Amino acid sequence: MFWVPVSTGRQPNGFGTQLCTAQNRVVFLRTLTSAKLIAGYVPEQAADKRFTKSGVILLTGPRLRRHQEGTQQRIVGSERADSYMKHVQPFLRRLRGIRNLPFWWTGLGLSVFSLLVTLSFANPADAATYDVNPHLTAEVGFNGYFVKNHWVPVRVQMVNGGPSVLQGQLAVHIDFSVGNGRFAQGTMHWPVSIAGHHTASMDISVPGNIIDDSSLSFLVDGQPVAATKLTGNALGDTALVTVLSANPQAAQFLTGTTFGPGGAPVLPVSIKPSGMPATANGYSALTAVVATPGSLDELSNAQTQALKNWVELGGLLLVESTNGIPKSWQSLMPLTAKAPHTVSGARLNDMLDITSTPLSQHITSYAGKMRPQAQLWAGTPANPLLAATPEGRGQIVQTAFLPTEPAVLGWSNNLAFWTRIIKQGSSGNNGALPSLLDSNGVLSLAAASGALTPLRIPSLKFWGFVFAIYTLVAGPGLFFLLRRRKRETLAWVILPSLSILTTFGIYALGAQQRPGGMLTEGVGVLDLAGNGLAESYGIRAFMSPYVASTTFIAAQPMLTLPLAEQNVRQLGVADVTTGARSVSMFEDVGRFGVRYLYSAGAVQHQGRIATDLLALGSTPSSFAGNVTNDTPYPLQHVVVYWNQAMFVLGNLAPGATASITPQTPTQVVPVNWLSTYSGYNREVTRGLGRPLGNLANSLGFFNDNIPLSQAIIIATTNSDTPALPKPISGQTIASAQSLVMVRQMAFVAQYPHEVGKP
Repeated sequence: MFWVPVSTGRQPNGFGTQLCTAQNRVVFLRTLTSAKLIAGYVPEQAADKRFTKSGVILLTGPRLRRHQEGTQQRIVGSERADSYMKHVQPFLRRLRGIRNLPFWWTGLGLSVFSLLVTLSFANPADAATYDVNPHLTAEVGFNGYFVKNHWVPVRVQMVNGGPSVLQGQLAVHIDFSVGNGRFAQGTMHWPVSIAGHHTASMDISVPGNIIDDSSLSFLVDGQPVAATKLTGNALGDTALVTVLSANPQAAQFLTGTTFGPGGAPVLPVSIKPSGMPATANGYSALTAVVATPGSLDELSNAQTQALKNWVELGGLLLVESTNGIPKSWQSLMPLTAKAPHTVSGARLNDMLDITSTPLSQHITSYAGKMRPQAQLWAGTPANPLLAATPEGRGQIVQTAFLPTEPAVLGWSNNLAFWTRIIKQGSSGNNGALPSLLDSNGVLSLAAASGALTPLRIPSLKFWGFVFAIYTLVAGPGLFFLLRRRKRETLAWVILPSLSILTTFGIYALGAQQRPGGMLTEGVGVLDLAGNGLAESYGIRAFMSPYVASTTFIAAQPMLTLPLAEQNVRQLGVADVTTGARSVSMFEDVGRFGVRYLYSAGAVQHQGRIATDLLALGSTPSSFAGNVTNDTPYPLQHVVVYWNQAMFVLGNLAPGATASITPQTPTQVVPVNWLSTYSGYNREVTRGLGRPLGNLANSLGFFNDNIPLSQAIIIATTNSDTPALPKPISGQTIASAQSLVMVRQMAFVAQYPHEVGKP
């Protein structure tokens, strides 16, 4: 049935032409489509009744009036109704025809309609920024392998699918214990800019301690738009060696080799040259890098410089064969190239014990002669098979043959041969790249914060004397005095006054001893390579009697971590941003709360300690030469260690020179070099320098296991090195202390054979 309105006997104004009769009948009836529309005039007495006629329900009375008010419909007359129906009926016929359209046509129409609706509600600003969400991926370590106590290189790939440039930051939150009641806490940032419809890659370094527990986010205007989980395979007691090759089989010749006194297994990992780090510290967890001449040529300029710097600081680079060495590497290689020729492989046994079985087969050699600075490890000067070139603290070892040659692979002592090469090529304690995140190593420098004395409180003897006087005066002294004068009642006034006076005096003394601003101290190491390059690392602590905010700016990009004591109630906010330089910001650190800035990195422009040393024999009296301070720092307590003897040179200003002569103070060092040096320089074992001396001893700085052709130069400086930037704060710096240990290895010419060598 259909509900249709019908006018009642009380006609409203403007209803139109009179169309009704006095009968109880409907006076207007028109058929619309298949149903009947009925409108008309009925008596007012029947206004509240329903009439049904021909299946149509008639609405009358108040219900009709409500309907008219809601829909604002008016029937003006039969002429207008006829005109209306002439226009409507064709449209209705088309609507009925839709039911007969094919299904695919209806679906297409709905799809177009949905698309139009979606576009009408789209935000033009969003469409102008990017069409799709940015995408972020991260490759951790070396094909996923990493070492926890080291900084881990991470290759980040970012995709911007939109037309506009995306400018933001990569961010990762750090929160992990570093031992000894301290922990790393804060956020690390790296600025990023990606062109529209482009893919960009970026190398960053993160602490190995956060891998598998943290995510890397891409922030735009402070809001995350993409994120990825940092995951990898942590290595334990394993020596990691990378082989620069896209072929996974290229590293198999090292499978089964070992390294170190305990025979730790070597894990050789093949990696594409493009996947190598672009900073020297990115290689710090590696025992060695194996490369072919072709793979060296595939490295970018930044990767090439990073690999060279790593070797200078103590790394081992093993180069296979000589053909196709890039020009940028030729001067560093031990061997020159020659056309392939066959030689005996028996001399490979020079690297092993004389009882070992030599290689009986011939092998193909690609080497000509050794360069003047090279050292022969296997073969003969006419037919060198293996040679090495010392490069700074590290070495470049080069073979004249291909390690994958079947004759070499089938040799029974093949594994022992490569194990010996890795052991002999390792720099050991002479390297400048220690485990930078070892809680018992570099991170232990945070213990120097004990030198921060917020209150210079007098000794216990002083306070004992003060309280003894107070007890004597307030007790028997006052009692006998008042009793003698018979004024005991005055005790009610004198005792409270005396207590108030004493309390005020103690408070005034504390206020006087309280520092007027920020206290800061830093300890670190500057390990010089001898060519302007150095590894600098250290920790600076700071605190203030007030809520503090401070900034540290390093001119060169550093590996930086914000640290904190676990008992600090108000840590504040710590943010580290690494780009062309490193900026570390600490905000709202609570009163007397100790926070730290840890920094490490390979830095340039640090100068060197120039030496010209000569040994006429093996006794201290046969040792002589000159030492010049070509660093930008004044050096104190300079000594030279050589063949279990310590030569004391005193202090050297920048540019100053000291000579070693028979009159130079000399001490014999039978066992403990640290104790001998600390007897001369007490700063390294007391107060601020105690953690520094312990670290230097644990890292083998005072290493007596060096050849006669080398000497160790040790000194200290109170200057701020790159790892110890100065705090920038609105508060006054009430106290600032720094102590840095400086070390460099020096060449010693052996008369008469090596005079004139560098």
